[in-house]
Amino acid sequence: MHIHTREGFPHNWAQLQDALGIVYANRIKGDRVENIEEAITYFNSALQVITPDAYPQDWVKIQSHLGNILKERAENIESAIICHQNALKVAKIETMPEEWAMAQINLASAYIYRIEGNRESNMKAAIDCYKAALQVYTKRAYPQNWATLQNNLGTLYDKIGLIEQEIDCLQASLEVCTREAFLQDWADTQYNLGLAYRQVGRFEEALDCFRLSLEVFAPTLFPEYCLMSARWLGDTLFNLGRWTEEIEAYSQAIEAVETSRTWASSDFRRQEILAAAIDVYDNMVQACISNGQLDKAFETVERSRAQRLVDLMASNDLYQGGDMPPEVQELLQQYEKLQRQIDAERQRHDSSNNRELNPSFRSRAAWQADNETIASLESEKHHVWEQIRRRDPVLAGQIQVSPAKIDSIQALIDRPTTAILSFYSTGNDTLIFILRQNQIDLYICRELGREILNDGILRQWLQPYVREHQKWQEECGAVLEELARQLQIDRLMAELDGIE
Repeated sequence: MHIHTREGFPHNWAQLQDALGIVYANRIKGDRVENIEEAITYFNSALQVITPDAYPQDWVKIQSHLGNILKERAENIESAIICHQNALKVAKIETMPEEWAMAQINLASAYIYRIEGNRESNMKAAIDCYKAALQVYTKRAYPQNWATLQNNLGTLYDKIGLIEQEIDCLQASLEVCTREAFLQDWADTQYNLGLAYRQVGRFEEALDCFRLSLEVFAPTLFPEYCLMSARWLGDTLFNLGRWTEEIEAYSQAIEAVETSRTWASSDFRRQEILAAAIDVYDNMVQACISNGQLDKAFETVERSRAQRLVDLMASNDLYQGGDMPPEVQELLQQYEKLQRQIDAERQRHDSSNNRELNPSFRSRAAWQADNETIASLESEKHHVWEQIRRRDPVLAGQIQVSPAKIDSIQALIDRPTTAILSFYSTGNDTLIFILRQNQIDLYICRELGREILNDGILRQWLQPYVREHQKWQEECGAVLEELARQLQIDRLMAELDGIE
């Protein structure tokens, strides 16, 4: 900057200003708002020298850079739109076709994020921009860009409820985005196509698409993608009453949830993951009951309970008042280091797949390389976990939960007159599983769902316990009697033959 001064080398100085703007726009460290402001300042400085008359292509490029960074803050969206519109005043399809097409794409992106005006009108304006860009990015000349634009158009049609048009676009995208060439992008498109088919009641086609996406999105490698596809597959089958297939779908979803849980870096995040997926466990339980598989329903309940119970315990509390054995501490550090490497690979994978401003598909080879790297790290991490389990099974259980099987629980029942009652509340009902030595039964408290039951326990039990402990002690018996009434315990006990 000291050599390429504005006075001595104005064009070079302006290009450096633009380059610095790009650096700040992409900067990870520091405050994001401050980085955005720095980028805006540098781009504006460059435009003091780069004029549309003297340097038309450079001017168009910098207007695009400025518009894209302005778009990141809601209060700057209108200014971003003006930048992209300015670029289109100079970049013409006849003289600068690629610059013109990219300006159309950038303008579409700004309209998508626009707050002012009518939402549907903004979406339609974005659609018009994408369609304009297709005049340059044709299937023959730019197949990948063309396919990406088809995907983007499909997304916008979905936002304004034009689902048949969305389906047409996604199907067109698959002409280029094939399984052989772009494996993950193909799976993404299958997932989106499944959602679109589901909205218009084309359920069999939706099921086919979700299943195809799951052939790529393995629960132990890409759990977030797997959870989305498996959840929608299960929900669609749930509505159709196809219990056996639904159980298979939710099994994949649960495996994906629990993989995400082991990858989480904090107790809070692990609890958050399970809370967001509680409906998956609920629906799995209901599917098993509807299919006459009470044993599997019970195991799913215990699986859910085990995850939540472990998340209430903090790993560091295990060694409160004492030191963690050095060999265990070293293994735990290895485990956490491998998890950080997995996270870094996933983040790199996700960031390289951002299509909005740089339309491109990732090749099948690149995706498989990511897949193999993550699989190798996951295998190594599991090996370390097994070593932790041999030395400290409690700590290992907090990191990765191994749910109990029904046979092992029944083995704990030493008399035929003894039963274990397992309570589980869904969104609608409370289920009471009655487990004996050689059988399992189910009792259902209708219309006593999770929200109603939790609200009652919170108001009548927990809040008095915290705020008025003496009053809580005095009223404890009455509260327990009311809870027993809600759970129909007297009626349940009357139906339990041979249980003491």
